[in-house]
Amino acid sequence: MNEEARYCIYCGDWYECRDHRVPIDWPGNRRNYAAGDVVSACRECTVLLSNFSKVTLSARSEYLTRAYEKRAAKWLRVPPWSERELQEMGYGIQTQIRRALLIRSIYVAKLRNLDLTELGCDPIPISIPIPI
Repeated sequence: MNEEARYCIYCGDWYECRDHRVPIDWPGNRRNYAAGDVVSACRECTVLLSNFSKVTLSARSEYLTRAYEKRAAKWLRVPPWSERELQEMGYGIQTQIRRALLIRSIYVAKLRNLDLTELGCDPIPISIPIPI
């Protein structure tokens, strides 16, 4: 994946920052933005990685998979609701369930992409349609 990628190199979400593959808070390490030392990453992946000690993308993706599974556990348990079932509910509960389903779909996509990254493949950019 090229350095100017618009998506997180780990999970495929829109990137917001750069991840230092060798954390800058390690002793003797200085802030460096050279190609290969930093990768495009979303804020969530960067925060979850913090100062994780492995520098390979595969190892970092494996670590992120476990972290996301823990973080998203409640969203991954949301049952799939059909459109017909949703139509039988009131507006308020429909809105809450649709939001939960959207968040669930984002985490499912992130976990799939982390599996791809762990295998050495590029992630598939996440594009979730925003309701009007």
